[in-house]
Amino acid sequence: MKTHCKVSLVAVASVLALAACDEGGSTSGPGAPAVPKSVTIRTTSSNATTATAPAVPGSPVLAEIAPEAVTVCKYGTDASFDYTWTDKADRGNTGGDRFSLLDGDCVVVLEADEDGADVTVTEDLSALPNGGQLDRVVVSVRTDDAFSSTTSSDPVAQGMPRGGQPTVGVLMEFFNSIVPGGGEGCTPGYWKQSQHFDSWTNHLPDDPFDNVFDPDDQDLRRPERGSTADITLLQALGLRGGGVNELIRHTVAALLNAASGDVSYDLNESDVTSRYTAAIGGDVEGQKEEFAAFNEQGCPLN
Repeated sequence: MKTHCKVSLVAVASVLALAACDEGGSTSGPGAPAVPKSVTIRTTSSNATTATAPAVPGSPVLAEIAPEAVTVCKYGTDASFDYTWTDKADRGNTGGDRFSLLDGDCVVVLEADEDGADVTVTEDLSALPNGGQLDRVVVSVRTDDAFSSTTSSDPVAQGMPRGGQPTVGVLMEFFNSIVPGGGEGCTPGYWKQSQHFDSWTNHLPDDPFDNVFDPDDQDLRRPERGSTADITLLQALGLRGGGVNELIRHTVAALLNAASGDVSYDLNESDVTSRYTAAIGGDVEGQKEEFAAFNEQGCPLN
């Protein structure tokens, strides 16, 4: 009996599983997606399929393009992708998911049998690190023992793998880079004014400070009382005094600068949160001075 168990839908760090694959392309379990005869979802880390990047990224040779499959590779930055497929034998039967790749990693997201599938992979540019941009996407299509490659700047890549005659395999390579930025920043005094709340991105004035930053429950310095567990991001911007209080208000300003797409800031949000964590119990004054210098470079916002 022929088995049609050939689709991998995986994230490199974690595989999102809904159902198990059994012979004949069926699935089981609550909420299991419908799976056509020509494709089957792989659902556990034990059968997730990683792949090896071409020796020369963007210039693969035939042997580096897996037949009957769609392989995705990522270069330059980490990134997240949305992925969909449609069974060519049954257009009403579709599926998809979201997955992530680290810089330099490759993964087989789908293997097809016989009739094959239409596959679309879209890079989520909004999830790139601060300053990240898409440089190009190289799609190489292998048909039996020959292949061709095309290059575009579109974050949407498409392919039609199949296991019939001819066999078709698709390699999608996404290239990103970080655009050097920096030189701009807005102060705590700017961000705490209500007329500027519409400039906040990814965060709200009433968000609890400890929901964003670790360690939790950092004691405040006089003249303030309590700890960071008691304050919002807006209240953190208005803390009085020096020491850890000054670090906290400049940390929140740094966070909002990093989150803003209209501020060319020297750090991204992850940089800000990790540096704050390292400074608590360490070099509070030095980190405060760095954030303050970045925040006082000049605000491009109204």
